[in-house]
Amino acid sequence: MESSLAKRLNKISKVVIASTNHGKIIEIKNMDFFRDIEVLSAADVNLGDIEENGETLEENALLKARYCYQQTGIPSLADDTGFFINALDGFPGIHCGRLAGPSGNRNFNMAAKTISDKLSDADDRSALFASAIAFVADGIELVSKGEMLGTFIYPGIPDGTTLDGLGYKNYFIPDGKDITCAQADPEDESFFKHRLTAVQNLVRELIG
Repeated sequence: MESSLAKRLNKISKVVIASTNHGKIIEIKNMDFFRDIEVLSAADVNLGDIEENGETLEENALLKARYCYQQTGIPSLADDTGFFINALDGFPGIHCGRLAGPSGNRNFNMAAKTISDKLSDADDRSALFASAIAFVADGIELVSKGEMLGTFIYPGIPDGTTLDGLGYKNYFIPDGKDITCAQADPEDESFFKHRLTAVQNLVRELIG
């Protein structure tokens, strides 16, 4: 029998993603669950900057989704992603965006160089991407998480000085792959498994 939550979700015709990151929005739009739902971005609803002062990815994702829903009244989806380097005790972690500079003017090549300098001659270059996804609607608040293991590289492939819009994707090779996330086909879900897993886990909770 279909759960009451699933019945409510069947009535949802649009969602807002609390982000202006074009790549992230395309990734989510391409996921099966959202193909028949109108997906809006933060820019579409004139959503301003959202302060991310949580101590975990889950807290930040929920803060953003709550704010978006309060401002728009439209079911809202938000994510927060961290980049964790094992040999650096998880640095830069949830602050990986800030390491690249202020929002709207981020230099990920500079951030990746900082990571590389901190690693120095360390043999262990293992890293992981982790994403938390939050969904907020009337009477609903759900958060889920996903991870993708791999290896940090510097310089990036392709050259990170020209691909800052891709964040850390050109400095990360997922386990089992021989190219970076930046080199991959944007529709190859295996290269953004952290976000895909988080969304899949969220959908499982949503549909019961």
